[in-house]
Amino acid sequence: MNPALRANLIFSSLLVAGAVISGQMGLFIVHQIWDVRFQWSFFQYCASILTDEPAAHNFIKILFNLVILYTVGKIIWRVYNQICLTRKWLKVFAGQKHVKLTKQLNSKYRKWGTEFIVVKDEKFIALTLGLVRPRIVVSTGTLSMFSNHEVEAVLFHEWYHCQQRDPLQLFLLTLILDGMGYIPAAKAAMRDFKTLKELLADSFAIRQMGTEYYLGNVLLKFSNAGQMQQSTTAVYFAEHAINYRIMQVLEPTKRVHIPKSNFKPLLIVVSLIVLMSSIILGGCS
Repeated sequence: MNPALRANLIFSSLLVAGAVISGQMGLFIVHQIWDVRFQWSFFQYCASILTDEPAAHNFIKILFNLVILYTVGKIIWRVYNQICLTRKWLKVFAGQKHVKLTKQLNSKYRKWGTEFIVVKDEKFIALTLGLVRPRIVVSTGTLSMFSNHEVEAVLFHEWYHCQQRDPLQLFLLTLILDGMGYIPAAKAAMRDFKTLKELLADSFAIRQMGTEYYLGNVLLKFSNAGQMQQSTTAVYFAEHAINYRIMQVLEPTKRVHIPKSNFKPLLIVVSLIVLMSSIILGGCS
């Protein structure tokens, strides 16, 4: 399967699963508060089966409420944490901003329609930041340790993430993973999604540069230099996919083989969506 199609399938499957579960939770809450009976409420249907067994019925209702409370609490915490982290790093980047180099990059790549921020830091930093308006952040260390062509390959990689709104996609999947980690294979699907996105961004950079040479140099330097540690969780040059990415650079004409076992859990997620959709459309009550 095409890597872009795989990534879209993973994203869509998890997003739909999260939306279906959230919707069912909402129906169950409305039912409890206003005693409204919904024909398509899965939670309500499960609880109604045990109406003749008061103890079991109450247990199921308590269990569902605990799951809902856990899910909502985790999602609220993640959103709050994300807001705090974003404000923190924007403040840090504003204080460490290299004005001259920032202006130079924005002038050089103004046709991209993407904002660049250069920060004064000797560490390797190359990331895409922003859910609504993605911007590219690089450090002076990144600009100094690589050649101009290598830096451009890195920027093309990050520009791909901006174009695809990957920070927003990752944030939405993170909300689902945090709040609904009980969805079968959510973690495995998320890991595969990140790997595929890195490979797609690298492939885009290679096409734009016309050669895999410069990006290959960056990846090799990155994998060999222990001091190149990510400063934030937003850095997209992630180590977890480095082996696959090097394989793609070494053999750019061949599709990188990601073990099929990694995608078996995704079938469970899709099956879950189909099952819940069938129950909802069937109008169980």
